[in-house]
Amino acid sequence: MDNQPKPKFVQFIHPGGEHIVKDGNIKQWNDEPHRRKFMEVEGTYCENGDPIDSTLHFWGEWEPQSDVTNISKPIVDGPTCIHHPFWIRQNRYAGLQNTDPFVFGNQFQYAICQQHKNGRATFLRDLDRGSVILFGSCKSKTQFVIDTVFVVRSWIDGYNRDNFATRVAPYIDQTYSTVTFGPLFGIDLGDTCPKRNCVSSAKDQAAAEMKDSTFRLYFGATLNDDVDGMFSFFPCLDRDTSGSGFARPVIEIGGLITNTLMQGKKGNGDVTANGATMKDRWNEVVRQVEQRGLKLGIFARIPDLRI
Repeated sequence: MDNQPKPKFVQFIHPGGEHIVKDGNIKQWNDEPHRRKFMEVEGTYCENGDPIDSTLHFWGEWEPQSDVTNISKPIVDGPTCIHHPFWIRQNRYAGLQNTDPFVFGNQFQYAICQQHKNGRATFLRDLDRGSVILFGSCKSKTQFVIDTVFVVRSWIDGYNRDNFATRVAPYIDQTYSTVTFGPLFGIDLGDTCPKRNCVSSAKDQAAAEMKDSTFRLYFGATLNDDVDGMFSFFPCLDRDTSGSGFARPVIEIGGLITNTLMQGKKGNGDVTANGATMKDRWNEVVRQVEQRGLKLGIFARIPDLRI
């Protein structure tokens, strides 16, 4: 029997609409459907294998608060505003949206979304090391555009709301604990997750309401801790060259990417057509991102907690 790991190449669809600021210059913690933000954050990108510190512009998910600067002349398919992310502790987390994947800090993390469906675990619950997840959206029902490339390095398996405090909390940042798992479990996780009152948010992730469900928290490969030369990244630009921002890059790979996939996920465990390897597929994604003049963002500073 072949017991060798079989990494998957995953096309992961999440909502692609841009967050709209209704009043003022602050976007409050999102309690509506997930959307994307075009953000400005201190960070690092990789160029020719070298890390370069800079102020970065990139598309991604950040559901807590952000200061907003409008863009006077948006480009086609570009952002209408720039978000400067931060967060404020809430009196109540139930009903708020969480942030998943989380690309801030020293390693990317992915913990919840689409790991369960209709009461059963999906293949996303048991990905092998070296799997590549393209987080993106379907544009105009004809193109797949990405905001995050996640390479699975390691994980914490079998966590749920009852064992979170001992199995997960000691190994993650307080900000990540609160902004991602606070809305999931409906409580403040800044210190611990008591078993009492651990009630899931009905609005965010329906799978989390299933009492017996467990999830897998994935940690992404990094430039300094890669998997077969692959690392996680987000397409980005240096602030000084970004101008009015940029459109999310289109990725096309025959047989692995479905341009018309509107929702859900697609996992392909056979990437070997014409002798290709997973690294070859990852290299092709990198090539298409860089071909569009974008950089590979590998680090974004964790947004500040405001008192």
